[in-house]
Amino acid sequence: MTAKKIPEDVIKAAKIEKDAKKVVQISLAHEGEFGFKPVLSIDLGKTYAGKYANLYYYNTKTKALEGQMSVKIADDGSALLKFTHASDYVISITDQAAIDNKKAAPKSGDDNEAATYVCLLGLAMVAITAATYRKKRACK
Repeated sequence: MTAKKIPEDVIKAAKIEKDAKKVVQISLAHEGEFGFKPVLSIDLGKTYAGKYANLYYYNTKTKALEGQMSVKIADDGSALLKFTHASDYVISITDQAAIDNKKAAPKSGDDNEAATYVCLLGLAMVAITAATYRKKRACK
């Protein structure tokens, strides 16, 4: 499972070794997308239990590493990593998670604030009610 397909200068440029206890390269062989989201259980060693496994994808077009996810290493030394496609990856082991797993909500194209419109509608209703009340009172 250990591979050395990612150039060392790419790993150094990503600066993932700075706080890493260990850096491992892996290569998954398959043509294209998996069609499902496989989870790979990889044994990183009991020594690293409680630390974090940070998964980076090697983008061959940009010649750079792209952070995918960070997971806490289990007591038995294993880490459960999710993959979307086969490729070359680097796993760095650190004391803290190095990758934010939260994905930003996709832009829907609607940047309007609905609450603002509801408030404006409410103010308009109050203004119309007040004007109607004053007009009725003036007619008496």
